[in-house]
Amino acid sequence: MNKYSVLLVADQPVVATLIKLCLYESGIGAVVEVASELAAIEALKERKFNLIISNIEIPAMTGVAIINHLKADSNLSSIPLVMMTSARQLAEVPELKNKDVAGYIMKPFTRESVMGVVESVVGDASAIRM
Repeated sequence: MNKYSVLLVADQPVVATLIKLCLYESGIGAVVEVASELAAIEALKERKFNLIISNIEIPAMTGVAIINHLKADSNLSSIPLVMMTSARQLAEVPELKNKDVAGYIMKPFTRESVMGVVESVVGDASAIRM
């Protein structure tokens, strides 16, 4: 049974697989994986998500552009956004710190660090129902 629906935007298959495993092992619910911003926008049109986890840099769009797109749409602006990044990337994109980002998954990550960020954003994910 789906407890929580997550949109995962990651262009690196290994990273996407590791994040999905972390989420599935924790019983988070459904995870829809896409590899580009265009696919993310289409997925957001087709389905309701409770959380978006996105790499800070994906082909043709940066983390800032993703945030701006979400915040410009009143139907999407309330969905929490967690960005996957390295400390170096975060330092190179200082405007991310001023944006409405719910949390950061810092690379390299562990299952515990991923779920710590997710749970800090959504609370007890296992208790949330669609």
